[in-house]
Amino acid sequence: MSDRYVDSDGLAHEAMTFSEALEIVHELAQFNVLGDDHVAGAPDLATEQRRQNEAVNMLHDLVVNYSDQLDGSFQLPEKAAERPADRERLPSDADLSVPSNYLRLCLDIATQAYDPDAAKQNPDLEDEVLRQGQALDLGWDLLDLHGRDLDLSITVVPGPRA
Repeated sequence: MSDRYVDSDGLAHEAMTFSEALEIVHELAQFNVLGDDHVAGAPDLATEQRRQNEAVNMLHDLVVNYSDQLDGSFQLPEKAAERPADRERLPSDADLSVPSNYLRLCLDIATQAYDPDAAKQNPDLEDEVLRQGQALDLGWDLLDLHGRDLDLSITVVPGPRA
């Protein structure tokens, strides 16, 4: 593994592991799940909120239970892969027991929460914003480069939480 990683903005960083990146993605997604105030009286949004919470919980379980496998089985790229700017969102009927699907939903949620301009407003946030950006890049890299292998290698799927 290289000790450097070049993010999608062309900036070189000390490389983090996939499990470290997914912890950050989990945190971003967890704080951006639809809130109760957004779903009140909207059954479709309540269903989406449940899906988001399920995906966030399953990503947490993946990181906790499979971090050694994530970091040992999948090769980190040296730089962020090119990604389409107009990537389609995960379909609402996608099976969330499939690791690449719940990872994808969490990446969608986390990407919405990510504010690359936050450091311009508060310079104290610069390191955190850079880490979040790198984590999102690595999360998308894991999905794009290793998604199929991830699905095949994670055989025990955590169940949804009540």
